[in-house]
Amino acid sequence: MTKRQLFGTDGIRGLANAAPLDVITTLKIGQAAAKYFKDQKSSSAAGRSARPIFVIGRDSRISGEILQSALAAGLSSMGADVKLIGIVPTPAVAVITCQLGADAGVVITASHNPAQDNGIKFFSATGHKLPDEVELELENLILNDPLDTSSLTGAAVGTIENLDCQNKFCDFLVKGLPANCLAGLKIVVDCANGAAYRIAPQVFTRLGAEVVVVNDKPDGLNINCQCGAMHPENTGPIVLAEKADFGVTFDGDADRLIMIDENGNVVDGDITIYLLALAHKNAGLLDGNAVVVTHYTNLALDAKLKESGIKTVRVDNGDRYVIHEMLKNGFVVGGEKSGHIILSRYNSTGDGVLAALHFASMVKNSGRKLSEMAAELQLYPQLLDKVDVKERRPLNEIPGYSELAAKIESELGNSGRLLVRYSGTQNVCRIMLEGPDEVKLQEYNQQVKDILCK
Repeated sequence: MTKRQLFGTDGIRGLANAAPLDVITTLKIGQAAAKYFKDQKSSSAAGRSARPIFVIGRDSRISGEILQSALAAGLSSMGADVKLIGIVPTPAVAVITCQLGADAGVVITASHNPAQDNGIKFFSATGHKLPDEVELELENLILNDPLDTSSLTGAAVGTIENLDCQNKFCDFLVKGLPANCLAGLKIVVDCANGAAYRIAPQVFTRLGAEVVVVNDKPDGLNINCQCGAMHPENTGPIVLAEKADFGVTFDGDADRLIMIDENGNVVDGDITIYLLALAHKNAGLLDGNAVVVTHYTNLALDAKLKESGIKTVRVDNGDRYVIHEMLKNGFVVGGEKSGHIILSRYNSTGDGVLAALHFASMVKNSGRKLSEMAAELQLYPQLLDKVDVKERRPLNEIPGYSELAAKIESELGNSGRLLVRYSGTQNVCRIMLEGPDEVKLQEYNQQVKDILCK
């Protein structure tokens, strides 16, 4: 595949107000997207208007409005109509795009990244992330096409309209769940000062839960800051102090979910996937009797699900690859240990709030404590770490890395594994080690970091 210059594993991401997320490039991203979808619409709908419609949502970052203005200007200058839906969770854009019959949705977010970063990612008309080949076509237009708008004047210029879709998305989230199904539960909801700060408390309350809301006052700079799914350990003491049944934590754009049990302990994302898969299986809803996970998912999950007749399908890291595999084979449960949970019976993309509602309903229906349920899956010791790098050099070109990796893998044998990969959006190398001896894993981890930092 052609090497990407702008798009990573989850859209275009970087330091806001600096290339490629400066105002000029963002304007061109909008123009390129409008041109691409206008051409697609024109060629596939003879006789119909070739005027594409875009839905734009964003998270709570201070740079969001700047990028939204530039993106909307680029889209409308190329003859597209734009619907701005404000600060909403990423999955809301996928849903509203479908509901409005728009040609594409765009989210301005850097998800779990710190406030100074931002990003742009696209959804298709069906609410799915764009295929790699379409992103490459957009890149080509952005980098190589003059994107001339001089012939687009008067009525040919697109419109920009503000829409309030909060209630629409709340209605979507609770659809299919019984009224008051969370009655009797006390739940701490950590909104990460991000996109879910209004919607998440509203839907939990609507379903009857007593809600303790924290980190729901975004100021543009406090998104993901020592809170939410990136720091769920900080929510644990609140759950304990409030004597809540459990806590739910989201990241900045609310496409991730990390649970906290009634004792204030963080529930690993792999355990969340396991419990949701088992619930689907027991309800006769697990199509294909399979769950899609990534290579970072703990190997204990495979063995435990196998006991219930459920197979695991592993794909490359990134929720887009999980979703692709689910679509290809009709599977309905998938996710990553980082907290992306995809329940494709209900939404086309990872949705932290939706997953949290269904998880909470599952716990309520079980009549059990979350800690008791989570204890059913004992994970193998796993170490996750990361190291900042100056550039993302191919690993096999780093002196000594291949030899060290081979040595570690040989020593771990069938009882463990080493996975090293670069972030698709940052100059960061992520390290995952799994094995029976935690002390040894620490030693291996330091050896890998020393090599990567040379």
